[in-house]
Amino acid sequence: MSEKKDFSTLVPFIEDTIPIVKYGGVKVEKLEERDIILSMPTEKNLNHVGIMYAGSTFILLEMSGAALFATTYDIFKYILINSGMSIKYLKPATSKISCHLKMTQEEADKMMKPIEERGKGIWPLKLQAVDENGVVVAEAECNYYVKVNA
Repeated sequence: MSEKKDFSTLVPFIEDTIPIVKYGGVKVEKLEERDIILSMPTEKNLNHVGIMYAGSTFILLEMSGAALFATTYDIFKYILINSGMSIKYLKPATSKISCHLKMTQEEADKMMKPIEERGKGIWPLKLQAVDENGVVVAEAECNYYVKVNA
């Protein structure tokens, strides 16, 4: 049985490093190897009609992908940048939203293999935001550009 990795040092990096992420209240709910949950409250994130602001949902999803990457690969070996993201807003969110991402070691290895071979490449990810009732409020596809840090 393998030893469980401790990712607690990543929590302040995820929650506090980027000012807009910190202001919006993104919180780490779960941070385990290849298994993360991030959430965002409605406070400070409601728009003019009382639903979750679209940009806040985007921030939560984009940060969730970065958090999954950080719990899957060596973050000192790679540089990760969002190179493109498409998002569909499916339902209005009026409560806290969250994003749960998980992958197997085999999936992680398969996604990184072409990047390792070329020294750079796209790491694509599908994401969902759900409200407190488990209703999917948004879906996104994000392409993260990954480069091996020389």
